[in-house]
Amino acid sequence: MPFIPTRLFNGLCIALAVGLFAYANACGLGQTYDSTIYLQAGAFWAGQSALLPGFERPPLQGWLLALGAWLGMERWAYGVNLLALVVSVVFFGRCAELVVQPLRLRQALLLAWAVATPLHLVHRFIWSEPVFLAFWMLHTWLLLRWVGQPKRSDWGGLLLCAMAMNLQRTAGIFWVVGTASVLFWRSREVSLAQRWGEALGYAAGALLPWAVWTAWGWQVGSANLHTMAGEAWQQSWAEKQNIRVYFDELSRWFLPALVAFRWRVAVFCIALAMGLRWAARQPWSTPQRLHLTSLLVPLLAYLLLMQGITQVPFEEAQRYLALAYPAVLLLLGAMLSPYFAHKWVYWAIGLWITYGLLRTLQNIYFWHTVGCF
Repeated sequence: MPFIPTRLFNGLCIALAVGLFAYANACGLGQTYDSTIYLQAGAFWAGQSALLPGFERPPLQGWLLALGAWLGMERWAYGVNLLALVVSVVFFGRCAELVVQPLRLRQALLLAWAVATPLHLVHRFIWSEPVFLAFWMLHTWLLLRWVGQPKRSDWGGLLLCAMAMNLQRTAGIFWVVGTASVLFWRSREVSLAQRWGEALGYAAGALLPWAVWTAWGWQVGSANLHTMAGEAWQQSWAEKQNIRVYFDELSRWFLPALVAFRWRVAVFCIALAMGLRWAARQPWSTPQRLHLTSLLVPLLAYLLLMQGITQVPFEEAQRYLALAYPAVLLLLGAMLSPYFAHKWVYWAIGLWITYGLLRTLQNIYFWHTVGCF
């Protein structure tokens, strides 16, 4: 029996996440250079019904901000981030219901996400990540439902979310590539022609709005393919060394930075070996195997394509990896499911949630110390 009823627990997690958000942003959302660009784009669109000259980012964030120009752009952005936060927490819980078997482990994962440092980091600023993350969470939930029991309504919702992701951030294309691969390989019982149709139809539909926007941007000189695209030819894979940066930053959200990098790698390898051992025992078409594949393949596509296309500075890696963190969290939950009866897992998860909360509170304290910026 659960210690706390599921609906009550979910509501408490949402309230906790909203409370941390409100406390972190008591003096307003933080702003960076990107924030200024988005605010300018929103104001220009609201006044001129056109893209800001030289605006090289996907247009959805500017459009969303323009909708609230009458209310005050920064105040409206606060509401957008808050709504995106709630959507992210709600649909993370729904994803966990599909992926993780033990109820208390699902509740622990939801609590970990509600207090997670990457969640509150990206919602602290006027960035494109909060809305993208909300669409990604809904997209992942629909994908997990689709591979378990395909419904046309889920496929249509999946397509719409992917369109929105690509219009919010160009990195959405990487997730589309991974998702199309999942749709193609999802089941050997489905005919090859049907799988090709589902995968190619999804990919073409998801990329169409982004391609139209890019072509139009070229015509008016206000946008290009993406600043990342030109960098692919300037540096080799080894020169970028992004994978180490990614892992170093991602592992700090699970283990303190004081733990040596090699020990964090060792813990990761042990967890991976345990997870692969469990996955290898699952028949190909079981829901557990399909769900694991649906999380892992898009995640790998996202990380590897970023590695091959761009060099992400260490200070920017947090923003990129915040979009990957919930997938890692769900994968971790799926892999821990068979071992959850062991007491050491209870203690490990409890310490890990405490660490995440303390790190988030430390960030909030820092933001309050330096003031709004």
